[in-house]
Amino acid sequence: MREFLDTLSYPLYHLDFETFQSAVPLWRGTKPYEQTPFQYSLHIDKGDGSELEHKEFLPTEFCDPRRALALSLVRDIPKGVCSLAYNAQFEKGVLKRLAELFPDLAEHLMDIHNNMKDLMEPFAKRDFYDWRQNGSYSIKKIQPILAPSIDDGYKAMASRGEISNGGEAMNAFPAFATMSSEQIAKKRKELLAYCGLDTLAMVKVLEGLKELVK
Repeated sequence: MREFLDTLSYPLYHLDFETFQSAVPLWRGTKPYEQTPFQYSLHIDKGDGSELEHKEFLPTEFCDPRRALALSLVRDIPKGVCSLAYNAQFEKGVLKRLAELFPDLAEHLMDIHNNMKDLMEPFAKRDFYDWRQNGSYSIKKIQPILAPSIDDGYKAMASRGEISNGGEAMNAFPAFATMSSEQIAKKRKELLAYCGLDTLAMVKVLEGLKELVK
């Protein structure tokens, strides 16, 4: 675990995308069932004990979000910094596809791609294992063990009937197409809260790992 932690550098950019799929391609350059990103959350840890910085992206209506998301991302993540995702192959796949679609942004997007580390690594390698994982190393199994304080946020969302898992988030954005502006505002607030909690959970899981190796 120490070896993994030593690969990280600060400021550290904790990144999570939300995507949706469509059987029928909706926009030029999309494919059937392609994972189309529409949202991201970004928690920035400067590593100096200062307060976390949070940035996010989510359209206010149903639209092709890819270009606007890519532009926002290259504004929010500078070149040469270390970013972190859980199951980073997914985030890397999204970044590579965006780079293919937008050549003018490709260099910056691939810089983010190439400097990304995977928080899942020490769990996939079983450098850390707890019986409560039941053989799984998904973040939904790891987070309650190393970052139990985050549980209250997910449980509160679920108890209010709000978005509290990835499947619900995936379906929420295309549903904007048939919603009123008031309904979109409500659902958008839920999406922002859910995705923001996902990256905060990554921050807290990493803090839990650091505590173990002190």
